[in-house]
Amino acid sequence: MLWLIGMMGSGKSTIGAEVAERLSIEFVDMDTLYEERWGSIASQWASAGESGFRDREARLVAEVATRPIAAVVATGGGTVTSATAVELMRTSGTVVWLKAATDTLAARLVEAPRRPILEKRSLQDIDRERHELYSGAAHHIVQTDDLSAGQVVEEVMAAWRR
Repeated sequence: MLWLIGMMGSGKSTIGAEVAERLSIEFVDMDTLYEERWGSIASQWASAGESGFRDREARLVAEVATRPIAAVVATGGGTVTSATAVELMRTSGTVVWLKAATDTLAARLVEAPRRPILEKRSLQDIDRERHELYSGAAHHIVQTDDLSAGQVVEEVMAAWRR
């Protein structure tokens, strides 16, 4: 498995889909998988809270990690808050952190749907809270700020080959 981690707006879904296409393997978007199973993330966040949401998210990581075929997986931004999920990702494949500065993330998120977690915390606070978690989970880091999408795809594919 090739696991893409990073903050919301880091490009996990966009880059992941392109990498999977280039490698001719399956692409799994964890947010989409979650919504297919349990409904909208916003409604689940409201009804189950962050801990309930994260528990379900970790269960999905366990399911995907045990699939018999390779895939590129775009995780949710907070997947790294679960030590169990991180261990599953690290032992089942390669973990690549798509890292970007918060001003880059904010610019990318201007047109994106509102994220439930941003209703209570700032992007900067979330990034600060998760920085060490991303760092500890990642086998490789791709700094995306000054790269085109194509360059990020190439960097991720190079990390996969290592």
